[in-house]
Amino acid sequence: QPFSTVHEAKATDADSGTFGQVSYSLVDTSGTWAVEQDTGALVLLRQLSFTQAQNYTLSIIARDGGIPSQSATQTVVIYVGDTNDNAPIITTTSTLFQFIENEGTSLSLSGIALEDEDAAGNGDVTKVTLQLVSDAPTSRYTGTIAINQLPVII
Repeated sequence: QPFSTVHEAKATDADSGTFGQVSYSLVDTSGTWAVEQDTGALVLLRQLSFTQAQNYTLSIIARDGGIPSQSATQTVVIYVGDTNDNAPIITTTSTLFQFIENEGTSLSLSGIALEDEDAAGNGDVTKVTLQLVSDAPTSRYTGTIAINQLPVII
């Protein structure tokens, strides 16, 4: 969730007074994360998307109040998991098939291309529902095509 804390860096400094006060900064080129300067809380700034980035490597820098200041760096690696958040897309806008009557029930289709931006199992298209419409306006038939192997063009 955006604006939620996902990690908290902890640093201590043995110096006393201002010299021992620790502040935090962040090295992040994506603009997705921020760190709270006083607490070291790593905060998510926007929704994550697996299709945009599968992981983030961040550096949290803890710096004391001394002159010159001393610092320590913690590397944080965040892995983004994939969810089924993208619908499959049929990349062909229309396709015309012609079948001969009385040729049996097994049909071979070609020219329909499918894709899904999700990864692994979330992007597998396993079922396509086909609606066949004849020239007669009242005659509609539906059928299901099972896909056995991916990637596939049917």
